Amino acid sequence: MKSRPTVDWARLARATARAGNDTRHWISYGTVATVGGDDGTANYSDTNAVVISPASIDVDVILEPIGYPVTCQHGMQAGDVFIATPIRPGDQVIVAIPEGDPSAIPRILAVVSGASAPGPVGDDDKPIFKNDRALIFARNVPVDIRTAGGGRVLVDQDGNVVTEKTTLLGGADADQQVIKGNEYTDDENTMLDTIGNASTTAAGACSTAAAGGTLVAHSAGFTALATAFNALAAAIQQFRAVPDHLSDVTKTK
Repeated sequence: MKSRPTVDWARLARATARAGNDTRHWISYGTVATVGGDDGTANYSDTNAVVISPASIDVDVILEPIGYPVTCQHGMQAGDVFIATPIRPGDQVIVAIPEGDPSAIPRILAVVSGASAPGPVGDDDKPIFKNDRALIFARNVPVDIRTAGGGRVLVDQDGNVVTEKTTLLGGADADQQVIKGNEYTDDENTMLDTIGNASTTAAGACSTAAAGGTLVAHSAGFTALATAFNALAAAIQQFRAVPDHLSDVTKTK
């Protein structure tokens, strides 16, 4: 004999589907998109779906699967703390609808992973999240944590802390500059290449002068040597004058 389920959801739905009963969902699934045109066609790439102002972050969402368009608020405010995550057209979201009434300004509870925002993977193409710790991953977006006192932490895409958490780059109490490795190497190589080329040219001219044995040849050799020293000095001055390899002043221990 076929067992009967404990709860018959179909019968419950029929029982509640009568006048005076609100059968709307208060939590819905949706996709960030705008609706336009005479036929109400959804546009899943329209950047106007997200409007950011000091008052709020307003996001146009199409509730699924009914296709009903609503404008939601995004971000969480708790006292002096405000938290907001990047949100873009095509993102899939979970929406809370106050009292089941879409006119009561629905709120986005979460942006979920999916085709528009897949979960992060490492170099081995396996998920970074291993369920053994909390993970904050920002694809092409720097992690920026600030406090009202001016403190700031920046984390780059490799997970490295760019500045100390106790200060802001260029802050009032900053006293040192940080060397930027890639820029330093480029500037250093430019200087060394100039010095090397000038030295090679001078060495060749001096060898020619020594072999020539004449006053004119010796004079040309000294001229080439002076030119090399001038190029060397100019390269060093350039290295010092254009410090692309130094950051803004920051606080150091």
